[in-house]
Amino acid sequence: MADQSIFFSYARDNSEFVIELAKRLKADGKNVWLDQIDIPAGSRWDLEIQRALEKANVLLIVLTPTSAISNNVMDEVSFAIEENKKIVPVLVEDCDLPFRLRRFQYVDYTTNNEAAYQNLLRALRNPKSEQEVITEKKKADRPVREPKAVSKPVIEKETKSKGVTQQSKMKQYIPYLVIAFIVMAGLLWWFTQSDPPVEATETTQEFTEQNYWEGTVLPSTNIEVYQQYLQMYPQGKYYQAALDSITSLSNGVENELWQESLETNTVASYYSYLNSYPTGRYTKLANSNIQDLNSWDAASKANRVSGYLDYRVQFGKNCIYAKELLSKINDADDKTSGWLYASSITDSLMSSSSIFHVVCTDQNSDGEVNPLKIPEKGDIVKNVREARFTYSSESTNGSRQTTIKKDQLGLVDDVSLKNGSVKLKLIFSK
Repeated sequence: MADQSIFFSYARDNSEFVIELAKRLKADGKNVWLDQIDIPAGSRWDLEIQRALEKANVLLIVLTPTSAISNNVMDEVSFAIEENKKIVPVLVEDCDLPFRLRRFQYVDYTTNNEAAYQNLLRALRNPKSEQEVITEKKKADRPVREPKAVSKPVIEKETKSKGVTQQSKMKQYIPYLVIAFIVMAGLLWWFTQSDPPVEATETTQEFTEQNYWEGTVLPSTNIEVYQQYLQMYPQGKYYQAALDSITSLSNGVENELWQESLETNTVASYYSYLNSYPTGRYTKLANSNIQDLNSWDAASKANRVSGYLDYRVQFGKNCIYAKELLSKINDADDKTSGWLYASSITDSLMSSSSIFHVVCTDQNSDGEVNPLKIPEKGDIVKNVREARFTYSSESTNGSRQTTIKKDQLGLVDDVSLKNGSVKLKLIFSK
C-alpha cells in the first residue's frame, strides 16, 4: 500500500521545527506536503494549500501555544474532522489543547525527541483515521440481538356445539382486527407527512440549521464554508449574513494578495493581482505601478538625464523610485550642468516666466504650479526660450558651458537670489 499523503498544519512561529521534521520524514520515505517546501514560485499560496489539504490522507498538526489559537490551523482541523481524515497531533510546546483535539492521542515532543519521532512513525503507519477505528470498535462491541420468537395466535378449534353464539365467533378475530388497524394507521401517517423526502447528507443529519451556522459556519474564515451553507440552505435565515461574510472575506483575500504584490513590486506580481481581480479595488493603482516600473526600466537602460526627468514628471513625487532618482541622474552617461539667468524678483516671485517654467516640484507635484514661483533645489524646469548657453558660475559672465535646448528639461541643483535676480544651476542632458 502506498504511503499516505501527510499535510502539515502549524503556526509560522514554529517553521524551523516543522521544516526539520518534514525533511526527516521525506528522507524516511514519507509522502509529506509542506507549504514552505512544496509550493512552486508564482503560485497562489491559498489555492495550493486548499488543494493539498483536500488530497491529504493525514493531517499532522504541530501543537504550540501559537497554533492552538490560530484560526487558520483550527479551520484545517475542522475540515479534516469533517472529511474523516486521520489526525496526528504533535505536541511541541505545552499548551491548552483545543477542545476538538482532546479525544486524539498526541505524540509528545516535549521530552525525548528521538522517542517521539519513533512514536510518530508508528502513528503514521496506521492507515485508518481515529473516527474509522472508533466506528469499527463500536460495531464490534455491539451485542448481537437474537430474533424474538413470534408467537402465533392459537385459534381454538371451532366447537361443534350447536350452543355457540355468533358473538363468541367474532371474538376470535379481534386480535387480527387490532393489528390491521395499527398497520393502516402507520401507513396513513407515513403518506400524510407534509415534507417530501430530502436527500440527506451527513452534515444535515447531524446539525440543525442554527447549530450548523453557529458551530461550523460562523467561526470559520474559509469562504467555501459560507458557500456550502448557501447551497444547503438557499432560503436560510442566515442567508444575508453569509453573503456579507463572503464579501468581507473576499476583500481580506484581495488585500493580502495586493500586499504581496506591493512587497514583491514587479510587473509580474501586479499582473498576478489583475488576473485574480480584474475589476478589484486596486486595479487602477496596479496598472499605474506597471507603467511606472516599465518607464523606470526604460530610463535605466538608456541612462540619460532626460529619461530620468521625463519619468519624474510623468509619475510625480510619489513615483516608485523617487529615492533612487538623484543618484541615477548624477551617474547618467550624458550628465552636464551650468548656470542660467531666469528672471528678476518681484514680491518674492519671479517677475516673468518667459524663460523657464517650473513643471514639477516636490512641494506640489499633483496640481498646477504657479508659473511665477521661484524654483527650488530639486524642482524640474523647462527652458521655453530658444537654445541658450550655460555658464560655469552664478555670475553668468564666465566661460560658456553646454547649450540647453528649447523645451529641454533641467533639474534645479542650486539657486542664487542676489541683486534682485533669480539664477539657476541646472543638471540636464548634453
